[in-house]
Amino acid sequence: MAVHIAVRVGRIRRWMPTVLGLLVIAALSPVRAGEFKVDGIALDVPARFEGPVTAQPDAQAKTYAFTIPASNSLSPSTVLQVTVYSAPAEVQAGRSADVSQRYLSQMLEGIERRRTEYQKTAAKDVRVAGFPGSVASWQGKVNGIGTNGKMFCIVTKSELLFFHVMGGGSTPNADMAAAIKAVESARRY
Repeated sequence: MAVHIAVRVGRIRRWMPTVLGLLVIAALSPVRAGEFKVDGIALDVPARFEGPVTAQPDAQAKTYAFTIPASNSLSPSTVLQVTVYSAPAEVQAGRSADVSQRYLSQMLEGIERRRTEYQKTAAKDVRVAGFPGSVASWQGKVNGIGTNGKMFCIVTKSELLFFHVMGGGSTPNADMAAAIKAVESARRY
């Protein structure tokens, strides 16, 4: 099992540059978001977000990014990112809470590696559109600029869904709060 987890962490590390590239592309593509559907979940993306821009970093993952471009170079864009990952076999074994907390922790490790003064909250159990999962908030600095976010890891029957809302400052701004509320209010379709 440790080898399986190490392989997934390696894959996550390999495709993170692709995801970051998406954020740059998303800033250049002004398409207004709306209802977004993925793996049985419908999400009403707030009106100011543009996208999605998509990427498939490997055969088992697909990422969608919605952004509100930054108003200046000293402030990061506000991002709602959805990453869909094929669920590990242990999900079928009924250990959703353990799985969501472990994979949430692994994804947050990637955020931590790129930040200084990083802090995160303890993961909490959550349900999004009736599916079980975990959620945690974080904050840290990139090149001295404050950033923060909230990440959800949701377990469906066949996939892990990561909903990640991030932006500038030490607490969520109004656009981030709207995106977080949209994730929390998502529904099944």
